[in-house]
Amino acid sequence: MEGKKKLFVKCFGDFYVKAEKQLVWRTKKCVELFAYLFSRQGEGVSSVKITDILWENKTANSAKTLFYTTLSYLRKELEQAGFPDIIKKKGNLYYLEMEEITSDYEKVNQIIQKEDKTTISKGEMETLVSLYTGRYMEGIDGDWLMEYREDMECRYLKKIREFSQKLLEKQQYEDAVFLLKKGVCVDNYSELTSELLIACYIRMGEEKKAAKEYERMKELLDTEFGVRTSRRLNEIYLSLIKERIEK
Repeated sequence: MEGKKKLFVKCFGDFYVKAEKQLVWRTKKCVELFAYLFSRQGEGVSSVKITDILWENKTANSAKTLFYTTLSYLRKELEQAGFPDIIKKKGNLYYLEMEEITSDYEKVNQIIQKEDKTTISKGEMETLVSLYTGRYMEGIDGDWLMEYREDMECRYLKKIREFSQKLLEKQQYEDAVFLLKKGVCVDNYSELTSELLIACYIRMGEEKKAAKEYERMKELLDTEFGVRTSRRLNEIYLSLIKERIEK
């Protein structure tokens, strides 16, 4: 595949697929079928499983017809874009030829898969947050997608917090705040992210911003879930304020 132009897939934020220009899908199921195959990253899947997932409310015969119709549309669209053989079939399993594809997912996944936080450079974190412009495959519906989306968000937020903790220890508070705010944009319910953000503000002498973040989390949890902030968050907030006052 060396030297051949690749199909580009943008996964974070608005989902789209681009060759010379952005592909325009004939139906919503065309894009969902491509997205599902892409999410499997080259792992084969049977037509039976595909129909169970993408056409779960249809009868077996109706779902089978819709699958083959959608597959035909999808192949035609990809052929017109210059990728006639990107959808492969081996036995009864369908998959995408991943060597013909490049994506933002590839780089994001490469970074967040690193288990040792010390091996992630500042440049890699900047790349990570610049690519993670929104939720995984925004604009695509489907219950099947939730598992992929939640897994990606959890791993992304974990890296945000790990690297921010390292910055906090180095007293690089502004950089840590920048990253943690990115984390809040992805999941504004995360108390763990909020804890670190509050800690950064207090260490910076920004008690008002710390209080505002604490109150935001407190009100959010009460309004949305009818629960109080955790004892841990309360204790951390109060201890940090006390520590600041005593200095």
